[in-house]
Amino acid sequence: GILVWQDMMLANLVPSDRLALQYNVWPEVVEQIYRIMRHPSLALFCGNNELRVAWNNWGWQDRYQLHGSDSASVIDANERLWSTDEIGQIANGLGRSWYTPTSPLSNWGNAEGLRSGDLHYWGVWHGDSAFSSFANNVGRFVSEYGFQSYPDSITLAHYIDPEFLYLGSPMLAKRQKSYKTDKPIWTAIERELGETPTTLGRFIDCSQIVQAEAYRQAIWAHRTN
Repeated sequence: GILVWQDMMLANLVPSDRLALQYNVWPEVVEQIYRIMRHPSLALFCGNNELRVAWNNWGWQDRYQLHGSDSASVIDANERLWSTDEIGQIANGLGRSWYTPTSPLSNWGNAEGLRSGDLHYWGVWHGDSAFSSFANNVGRFVSEYGFQSYPDSITLAHYIDPEFLYLGSPMLAKRQKSYKTDKPIWTAIERELGETPTTLGRFIDCSQIVQAEAYRQAIWAHRTN
C-alpha cells in the first residue's frame, strides 16, 4: 500500500519572535494531527521540508544579511519550533511519536546524508551527475530525487499556442522553471541515446525515455539496498 509522509505546512524560516509564531502554529499542528492521526496510511509527521539544509548550505545568511546575533536568533527560533521539544512533543502527546523535525537531515552532497536519516539526492539534475551515480548514493531513506522530462505535445497545446510548439520556442523556455534550463535533458539524451533531436516531438519522446531510464536506475539502486 501507499504510506503518507505528512509535512507540516511551514514553507519558510520563521521570524526570530518564536513565541508569537508558535501561538499561531500550535493550534494548526494540533488540528491537523487530530484530523489524520488515525489514518492507516500515515507513516510519519515531518516538521518542514529543506529549511534546515537550506539555512546551512544555500547561503541564506549572506542573501538576507543575517549574521552574528541575528543569525543565531533566527536559527534558535526555528530549531526550537521544529524540534521534538515543541511540534514533536505535540505529536507525541497526541499519540503519534513518528516525527522527524526536518527533511532531509543532511545535505545531499556529503557522506552524512548516506548514513543518517533521510536523503534528498539531487546529484542527478542539480549536480550534473550521470544516472549511474544513483547506485552509489543510497541513503537510509531517499525522500527526494528525480529527473525532468517534457509532457506530451497534446498537453502542451492546452497551455501554449500551437504556433509556439517548436524547438527553441521562447514560450517553451518560459515554462521551464529550473535554473538548469533544458541542458540536463539534452545532455542525457546525447549520452544515453546517442542522438540530437531536431523536432519537438522527438525531443519530447527522448526526454521521456531518458527520464524513465533515470528512474529505473534509481529505483533499482534503492530496492536492492
